[in-house]
Amino acid sequence: MRFEIPGVGLVVSTTPIIPNGHFSWGEATKDGQRIPANKDISQNIIKVAMALEDVREFLGNKPIKIHSWYRPPSINRAVRGASHSRHLVGDAVDFSISGICPLSVYDRLTPWWKGGLGRSPNFTHLDLRGTRARWNY
Repeated sequence: MRFEIPGVGLVVSTTPIIPNGHFSWGEATKDGQRIPANKDISQNIIKVAMALEDVREFLGNKPIKIHSWYRPPSINRAVRGASHSRHLVGDAVDFSISGICPLSVYDRLTPWWKGGLGRSPNFTHLDLRGTRARWNY
């Protein structure tokens, strides 16, 4: 599937967000169903992709499954996301890692990650809020 990303241009679902990266525009946008509203959101998605590469390396280069990345307001409301969710601006991601329990992922990232981390038995939430924040779902 091909779609236009503001500030980036035309991409296909499998196009890596960053060169030689492990995360695609399809993962960030639910295969083009959640197109960023503007260039700022696209840039935030790129920053999260870079952070996820660091997380991937830190946790042993295991595959990461994306559960939710960018969410436009209508989708965020539908999934009952927080009204000021970082997903709305593209700088948050919910993910799991192959072979590592999400609760263990959270525990291993807690001392290392400087931004937001949310703990759930089904996924780990990571965001780039710029300050350390921790919570449970």
